This record gives sequence, C-alpha cells and structure tokens, in this order.
Amino acid sequence: MPDDILVEIVELCLSLDSKADQIATFLASHAKIKELGDFWSEMAAEEKEHVSFWKKILELAKSGALPQIFDDPVKVRKELKNADEKTELLVTHSLEGLDI
Repeated sequence: MPDDILVEIVELCLSLDSKADQIATFLASHAKIKELGDFWSEMAAEEKEHVSFWKKILELAKSGALPQIFDDPVKVRKELKNADEKTELLVTHSLEGLDI
C-alpha cells in the first residue's frame, strides 16, 4: 500500500525539477551571450535527467515500494509545497520580463 504523504513529496520534487527545466530552457533560448545560452542548455539537460528520475521514483512510491525515510514528512511536504508555489510564480510571472 502506498504512503500517500511520500507520494505527495515525490510529486512535489518532480514538479520542482520540471519547473527548473522550464526555467533553464527559457533562459537558454533567450540568452544573448552564446556561453550563457550553452550553460543554461546544460542545466536544462541535467534537469531533464532529474525529471526522469523523479518519474521512476514516483511509480515506486505509488506502488508502495519505498519506505518512509523522513523524520517529519508533514514538515518536508509543507516546505516543498511552499517552494513549488514560489517557483510557479517565477515561471508564470517573472520570466517573460527578463532581459538576458
């Protein structure tokens, strides 16, 4: 049986890394300096690997194959949710105005 809070934690990690990929991809495509664009392209590639990792872990969490490893999973979930909400604001409201 899956641990629902662990599933939520993994979903939040997946969401955060997905947003990090979006941000890095945006920065890579909008960079005016080639070296900066190359850097952000590398970061986006790394984030895509993280997204792939979290998708695999999420399947394990949903199947109940992962143990609860956090001493205070409620606190971890709350902190990740807060970070995810702040990152969502950055993705939706701040990126288009950047001049890089």
